Amino acid sequence: MCEISFSVKQILSVENGYYHKGPLAADGGPSQAIRIRDTFNLWGKRFAQDSAPITVLGASEAKFNLIVVCELYHRDGAHVPFNAGMIEVIRLAFPEEKIVFCGEESHVEQVRKQLDAAISFFIRWNTIAPIPRNTSYFGRLLFAIKAIRGLVKFAGQSSNSRLIFTSISPSTLVALKLMQCWMLKNMPVQVVSHGEIKEGVIGGRHRHPWRRFQEMRTALTLFGRSRIQYLLLEHGLKDRILQALPSLAENIEVLEHPLPPNESNQHPRKLSSPVKFGFLGVANEVKGFPAFSKLAADMSTEHPGKAEFHVIGRLPPDANSKPEMEFLTTKPTTERLSRDEYIERIKPLHFIIMPYHRDYYELSPSGTLLDAIAWQIPIIATRLPIFERSFKNYGDVGYLITNEKELLAIVESLVERLDAGRYARQVSNLHKARLARKPEALADVYREICDRGMRLNVSVNGRKRAH
Repeated sequence: MCEISFSVKQILSVENGYYHKGPLAADGGPSQAIRIRDTFNLWGKRFAQDSAPITVLGASEAKFNLIVVCELYHRDGAHVPFNAGMIEVIRLAFPEEKIVFCGEESHVEQVRKQLDAAISFFIRWNTIAPIPRNTSYFGRLLFAIKAIRGLVKFAGQSSNSRLIFTSISPSTLVALKLMQCWMLKNMPVQVVSHGEIKEGVIGGRHRHPWRRFQEMRTALTLFGRSRIQYLLLEHGLKDRILQALPSLAENIEVLEHPLPPNESNQHPRKLSSPVKFGFLGVANEVKGFPAFSKLAADMSTEHPGKAEFHVIGRLPPDANSKPEMEFLTTKPTTERLSRDEYIERIKPLHFIIMPYHRDYYELSPSGTLLDAIAWQIPIIATRLPIFERSFKNYGDVGYLITNEKELLAIVESLVERLDAGRYARQVSNLHKARLARKPEALADVYREICDRGMRLNVSVNGRKRAH
């Protein structure tokens, strides 16, 4: 059969689920229609062969750009909302490039489910083994080198391809830098930090040489200047990192944490009694779970029937039940909730309480804050930069506290006064915040980040050749 070439743009031109190749028919015969899903299945088989040119029945070979997005660490539902949002940002920024997402099998399925079908359909999904838990530093390093080698073979070594890691650790970063000396000489690389990058950079360092070598600061500075772009999710963290490591000024970029796709509250609730307060995520000490439990006990005694306290998350494996937990309307589970169940439990809440500890969350992004924005639920949170910035950018989105005494006073005032007017304004401001964090709003920012990454790639390669 004769062969015909076609581009990504042509493939995206579809009608009723078919790609029509009539204008490209080489033999002048009737047009041929290839079902899109069959086309992508054929693509997948070719991708597995070290990025061999794509061949479709009746078509000649054609080269395409490729973006490989990889989650090496998280399993199951962990970080699914972020990874889905990030994929949508990438897709909207580069609609004509092929995107492949690689991750643990259950994680891949949940990310796929989170996305719109229209976007999910055009993503190539690949299952890989995640880095084993409780593995030594060298074990993780060797595993990462092997995984990166496979990803590079998969994508090819062209500067037109791009490799993106949606989470990072010191061992993976060292592996990436080693591979840049061998297989990643031209390919742009991005890594996303969910706060991991601050470990060992801000604050003290280990005195033991081996432990010191394993720190993130060592991984960031090893081998001198690199072509890796580090995507931070909070502006405040960039400033603090550059104070410690000014040499990374060209490498560090900020992309605000995208909202998860397909999650929004079309009909925000109105403030009413009993007021429903929620605590989201792992019920541990650094997130302030003891303070939330004590609040529930105090309010149940002093203001019975006027407030409910719901924990939407799970206890850490080593946690013990405490007497204050008996006053919780909804108690924490022992297993991770599915995303669907998690969302259904969030929807009825009036406020989300985040009494986070400063020493851990001062410069870390918060997925719970993103849930509050996505579902337009006002917050009561510790006065930390990540929360203060939301008030600065979008106005009154809730309440800030500095201690448990202030937390109790605010909650008592809320259940007694039921200020519906202020509550409606807070919900409206959260709607503005939501629009700013949607993937559609972040696509242009991400495209500019990638443009700077390409210039960084050329600049560093040029300097190395000059030496």
